[in-house]
Amino acid sequence: MKQPLKNAGVKMDAKTAYFAELLARMQHKTFTRYVTDLICSDLANYEFNDALWSEHEADRLALIGNRMPQLLNTRQRILWSQVICADQMFWLVPLTGKPLDVNADTFNFPLLREAWSALNRNQDAVMQQANALVGQLDIQIRRIAKE
Repeated sequence: MKQPLKNAGVKMDAKTAYFAELLARMQHKTFTRYVTDLICSDLANYEFNDALWSEHEADRLALIGNRMPQLLNTRQRILWSQVICADQMFWLVPLTGKPLDVNADTFNFPLLREAWSALNRNQDAVMQQANALVGQLDIQIRRIAKE
């Protein structure tokens, strides 16, 4: 089944863009096809390839959080480690404090998908509160520094 296309804006300096366009023409490809082929070629050098892919964003977070947590951004890391990994309801096996492999036998993917919107809304509120707190602390630190 052919995957739906996703628009991915890429910013690069004019010289790099120019040469990328020339390289694409030399290979009789569009710029998009050229960049896609480069990415696919680079992916072949890594073992995760399809192991981290799912059509569902929630599943992708669980897969990458389990296999390559260093690639999670701050928001994803908080959601994965402090919410999903800490809550028994997302797991089909007892949590023991030891890392578990995320797979259909151990992880409740359907529940995560169902809860995904609510988790993101809740996290938006938590992140806003955290950003407000950081702003308040910054103001207090600046006041102290002036004294």
